[in-house]
Amino acid sequence: MTGRSQTWGGAERRQYPRLIKEIRARYMLTGQIKTAQGTATAVDVSAGGLQLCITDASSSNARGILKGSIREMELWFRLPSESELINTMGEVRWTKADGDDKIYVGIKFIGMGDEDMGKILRYVVSRFIEDNL
Repeated sequence: MTGRSQTWGGAERRQYPRLIKEIRARYMLTGQIKTAQGTATAVDVSAGGLQLCITDASSSNARGILKGSIREMELWFRLPSESELINTMGEVRWTKADGDDKIYVGIKFIGMGDEDMGKILRYVVSRFIEDNL
């Protein structure tokens, strides 16, 4: 799945509601001999994962992600409603290159604690309620 643009024609597979909201994030690529880090923007978030937008698609980090040689990354991000960073591991589920030197990466959280998952779920639900009042 990684490295190719995928179009899904089947039923929705998400377990959790997704909020389209930009949140700054940092990542560190795992499985590297040399540690590679970068910054990105999460363009949507749910308790199950997020979509990252990496704006330097020409970097070696981005090329490794697009080629599928990088399958996991460590993530740090802060929800607007929280003071503490959320730190978790993520599995690269899909990638998509954009012609504007951006790549989009679908990340599934792995090993996230219940407390952080609850924070994300409460944030997403509260935003849905606010946006629909």
